[in-house]
Amino acid sequence: MSKCLQKRFGIIKGVTDKNYITNSYHVHVTENIDAFSKLKLESEFQALSPGGAISYVEVPNMQDNIPAVLQVIKFIYDNIMYAELNTKSDYCQVCGYDGEIKIVHDDGKLVWECPNCGNRDQDKMNVARRTCGYIGTQFWNQGRTQEIEERVLHL
Repeated sequence: MSKCLQKRFGIIKGVTDKNYITNSYHVHVTENIDAFSKLKLESEFQALSPGGAISYVEVPNMQDNIPAVLQVIKFIYDNIMYAELNTKSDYCQVCGYDGEIKIVHDDGKLVWECPNCGNRDQDKMNVARRTCGYIGTQFWNQGRTQEIEERVLHL
């Protein structure tokens, strides 16, 4: 779809300059905004969408910071209809790395790479990310990979 828009309207900065599109009231994935401000802003739109609405907060691995997780969950409970935390929980089958597999640029393409051993073999790594509302473990096309790479953390 993004390629069709680029072909029809050209490349317009901030509008058609990505290889992906978003189709909701969410704050854009590249926006530097904290979790609480994002949830508060998006909560106003959820009231207008009673047929289904969800907000997402991008967080790093929070297993060592449970108090922060609880603070966000309490804020969600008090302020918004429905929200979820997106965290990174990846695994490299080559070296046993348990953390976030990174996206790197290689000759004009985006590829997944273990930051510990440099493994790029997608058959030897487990990567889980939420895309289009679902947690997927299959690898994504270049446009969706670009969107995942551009996501900023909210905590």
